[in-house]
Amino acid sequence: MTRRSLRIEFTRRSFRQVEEAARWWRENRPAAPQAVSEELARALEIVALQPAIGAKTSSRRLRRVRRVLLPRIQYHLYYQVDARTRRLVVIAFWAQRGTFPQL
Repeated sequence: MTRRSLRIEFTRRSFRQVEEAARWWRENRPAAPQAVSEELARALEIVALQPAIGAKTSSRRLRRVRRVLLPRIQYHLYYQVDARTRRLVVIAFWAQRGTFPQL
């Protein structure tokens, strides 16, 4: 028996954040211009199958939000899962060196 993965969706904000990070990476990291796309695809594949793998945020307001670090590019992927609709919603994509994004 195989487990079905969750359907992945992005908020407008998180989609913009991914686009900006990917553009910056292509322009400034010529040795690995597709690193953001590759790492994000790999992380989403894992998280869609194992959504509890991400660390829970410490914020009480955001208690359903989890995050995973994409170590190669040093970005965090923030997401939450709606088990009822089997959706994983990406709510932020933020550089590790940055502060916690306003969600």
